[in-house]
Amino acid sequence: MKRTFVALAFFSFTSGHVFAQEICPQFPEPLAVKKPSTDPMVASNGQSRTSTDFNFFTMQGVGNEPGIIFVGDSLTQGDGATSKETSYPKRAIEALDKPRKFVVYAAGGKTSTAIADVFSKETVGAYDIGVIWVGRNNVSQREKIVEDVKQISQKFESKKVLVLGVLKGLRMSEQKGKIGQDIDQINNDLRSAFPNAVLDVRTVLACDDYRDNIHLNDRGYAKVGALVQSEITSRGW
Repeated sequence: MKRTFVALAFFSFTSGHVFAQEICPQFPEPLAVKKPSTDPMVASNGQSRTSTDFNFFTMQGVGNEPGIIFVGDSLTQGDGATSKETSYPKRAIEALDKPRKFVVYAAGGKTSTAIADVFSKETVGAYDIGVIWVGRNNVSQREKIVEDVKQISQKFESKKVLVLGVLKGLRMSEQKGKIGQDIDQINNDLRSAFPNAVLDVRTVLACDDYRDNIHLNDRGYAKVGALVQSEITSRGW
């Protein structure tokens, strides 16, 4: 069944242009992959989002320099996709003009702080480019998210870093309410902290690109991957 939407014009924090954004119907909560917890720092499975007692989901591939590291939460891990082969990092790598070595460090359900703390202890090796997508699990901690992204970016001495803006989910509180306003402000803060490095994934996504109220499907991840690939190529990285 095709999902209907209402168009809303709003300001893009990356391009400075007003564009049409779909107001998407929310998935019925019982059908969503994860049901929201009453405590935003506790996942629906009862695990703490802030705990640093975890191992990253990792995926890697061999190829040419410069290498790329993708750091993030469940959106980087590819939750909602039919397989990890259709996650956005894989789609971005496959779309580049030549094979690149890459590593994915992802931790579903974890805050930007937990991810930054654990990633800072990783030995990442000779990878020049970093793509960071965090903050989805602690949108109430605006200033901390920016600090965490800075901490992650410091691992890349080349300063070749792309930051993906925090993605709004489909719940009405995010599309039109206070949480959505908070996310907009976080993304504005990221743009200020990382001039010309923040990509607004919302500019390429449509209602049908979501798997549930938070995660994307194969088509959505393919669009994000294409956005990242295009930016890496245009910068000559």
